[in-house]
Amino acid sequence: MSCSDDQTVRCWDIPSETEVVKFEDHSDYVRSGCINPASKDVIVTGSYDHTVKLFDLRTKASILSVDHGQPVESVLMFPGGGVFISAGGNYVKVWDALAGGRLLATLGEHHKTITCLCFSGKYDRLFTGSLDRHVKVHDVTTYKTVAGITCSSPILSVGISADDKTLAVGMADGLLSIKHRKQEEKKEKTETTRTGPGSSYQYYVKGRMYQPKQNDLLVDHRRKEKMAKYDVHLRKFEHSKALDASLQTNVRTITPNVTIAVLQELIRRDVINMALSGRDERWLRIMVTFIRKNISNTSFNATLVDVANVLLDIYSPVVAESPAVTNALRLLRNTLKQELEFQDNLHEVSGMLDSILAASQSRPSVTVTSSNEPLIKPLTVNGIS
Repeated sequence: MSCSDDQTVRCWDIPSETEVVKFEDHSDYVRSGCINPASKDVIVTGSYDHTVKLFDLRTKASILSVDHGQPVESVLMFPGGGVFISAGGNYVKVWDALAGGRLLATLGEHHKTITCLCFSGKYDRLFTGSLDRHVKVHDVTTYKTVAGITCSSPILSVGISADDKTLAVGMADGLLSIKHRKQEEKKEKTETTRTGPGSSYQYYVKGRMYQPKQNDLLVDHRRKEKMAKYDVHLRKFEHSKALDASLQTNVRTITPNVTIAVLQELIRRDVINMALSGRDERWLRIMVTFIRKNISNTSFNATLVDVANVLLDIYSPVVAESPAVTNALRLLRNTLKQELEFQDNLHEVSGMLDSILAASQSRPSVTVTSSNEPLIKPLTVNGIS
């Protein structure tokens, strides 16, 4: 099978080098195609005309067509033959062929065009490569992102070995990146029992009650400060985990300034989009609720407004699918309306104060002198005052 920019899909007989059948149903470049693993007579093709079509070689006609919504760069079909995947634009969509092309799921973790798809050796993971230089790994049962790899250039193709130990990535600058999975070393835990002086309580408290003499030189022993989880993740450049640690209940409710500081650090590192992407419904509801409760704080509102704009840019196409997130956004909108009304009232009060101060400055000043003499002297006539 071959797919071409001449808008055709052709099937060939390799021994005789002749064309068997030609399909001309697409109206733009046909950039991807695959054969149904369960039925070799059914092929799937994706085109820049935004459609994904299934063709049957026995009837020599199209049996199913779905609209992806954007130019399709890659298509893939599950081994069972009942579900197929299309990638185009910033989204990956999963379709049920047996249900007449019903949309099962939409994945939108990438920021730029997704160019390639591939399965793991056991077909339990879906790999997606994009022009945003990221390879995302998704669980095919929940369609959630479970891992991610960053490359040096935009990605054009992705492949993985049958044993899932070697990943090959082809990039736009002509480089081929080959990554190997690290072998996990199994550490055997051995239980040791202390014997001798180290096993007694007196051994551990020895010297703690000692009082130094006057001429002794004291060396201060400083214990190593234990870093918070979000600081540890930031030092390791694990930005998503750092954001998750700062959104823990005890952190975001008691010390919201810590969560704001982590968000500001992510904005400073220019990784806020990556840290906010690939989140589930529960996490989005927590994040929107945190923004709603703290956006009225003048110290936080500038940062939270930027974060809210990024969230809306990333999840606006799919936010309608979650009633909980939609309700949280509705509450945020009501909070913003109340805040804007307060701002209007403050502007009115400020205008009234300006008027009063301007009127007070325009009046002539009155000088009051302090003296022991009375302001009105008594009048004396013929010795009688």
